[in-house]
Amino acid sequence: MFANAALVKTSTGGGSDALALSRTVSQAWVNFARNGKPSAEGLPDWPAYTTDNPATMVLDKESRVAVDLDRKLLQTAGAL
Repeated sequence: MFANAALVKTSTGGGSDALALSRTVSQAWVNFARNGKPSAEGLPDWPAYTTDNPATMVLDKESRVAVDLDRKLLQTAGAL
């Protein structure tokens, strides 16, 4: 979570993309702690999660916001 992608190469691959994403996610956590908004260079605007707009950030080489990402899974599990 905090810039440690190089330490867990078996999970991340340890390449330049993994290291860059690790830095981005770390910065998003720092910004969230500072001002309540998880933002970082390279990430799209991350809207707050609400029941009307269940927005989830998908962190990847090209990160994106997805709405209702796990709805089918949650419905199948009987959680919705």
